[in-house]
This record gives sequence, C-alpha cells and structure tokens, in this order.
Amino acid sequence: MSPTPRDPARFIAALTRHQPALEAFCHTQLAQRQDAREALQATCVKLWEKSADWDPDTEFLPWAFAVARFTVLSHLRDRMRDRLVFDED
Repeated sequence: MSPTPRDPARFIAALTRHQPALEAFCHTQLAQRQDAREALQATCVKLWEKSADWDPDTEFLPWAFAVARFTVLSHLRDRMRDRLVFDED
C-alpha cells in the first residue's frame, strides 16, 4: 500500500490543476497518442505512489515533470525491448 500524502486534498488539487501540462509533456515526448496516454496514466499512478514525498510548500509541477520524464523514459525503453528486428539474410 502506498503512503498517504501529507495533505491529500492539496495533492489532488495540484495534480488536477497540472494534469493538462503533464499530458502535453507526454504528448511532446511520445509520437503515438496511445503511448502518450499510457505514459500520462503511469505518471499519475507514480505521482500518487510518491505523494508522501511531495512537500506541499514547494512547487508541484517541477516535481511532477521529473516523475513524468522518468516515466516516459521507462516507456521508451520498454518499447525498444518489444521491437523485433529481423536480419534480411
């Protein structure tokens, strides 16, 4: 079970307010709309899991962008693993 945020209402308000920016970030990093949606969803889950780490007295968006960045990189890494390349020979 994930730890509870220090101030759950404030965390949810910040996440809701900044979700369009996080969505735009994911869309700029990933070419496919479905990949961006998956990355956004994974980012929101990861943010909730790490919500106890966020200090409500600091800016939410820079912290959330850092989490989104690592989520997108993980998504790209996983997509590269799934790709099969056959040699023509």
